[in-house]
Amino acid sequence: MPRRYFIREETSALGASQIMIALFHCALGGFWIFFLQLDDEDFATIIALVAYSFSSALFFIMSGSSTVIQKVPSRSHRIILATVMNILSVFTAIIGLLVLGIEFAIFEEKGEEYSWSNMAGMMLIQYLFLTTITELVIACMVIHWMRRAFHHEAVPEEFSRATSLETSFSDES
Repeated sequence: MPRRYFIREETSALGASQIMIALFHCALGGFWIFFLQLDDEDFATIIALVAYSFSSALFFIMSGSSTVIQKVPSRSHRIILATVMNILSVFTAIIGLLVLGIEFAIFEEKGEEYSWSNMAGMMLIQYLFLTTITELVIACMVIHWMRRAFHHEAVPEEFSRATSLETSFSDES
């Protein structure tokens, strides 16, 4: 009989929020593609933001999907899948925060000139930065909950009834 583990019921909601953050990253990547057409001089920096937006969305959708499929109680292979995918999402978010930190510095240099594209680009970087931090926190929470689930093995009903009958018989004698 395969082992089953108790997980928190809120885990599926966190997985759904990871998927929504991934869709938000895709939308921001679309905006960056639009900016790529407007501004030819910052080609490399905008390409880095487009690549991060879409690649992070891929990882966040996979980790969110693996988190959503969890049931109470869940099997060990699902918990391991969700843990591995969320660890990959944490690494993706950390790399993204480093890339976005560099992009902040690049866009800040051009902040002396007031232009619509520069201000909108800085706003998009800030949105991307905040959603990346949110994904990092959510993925860390899911990893912590999955790790704790391995310590709480679910006991099937027939075993729990049999042990309760054994203890009631031993109490009577």
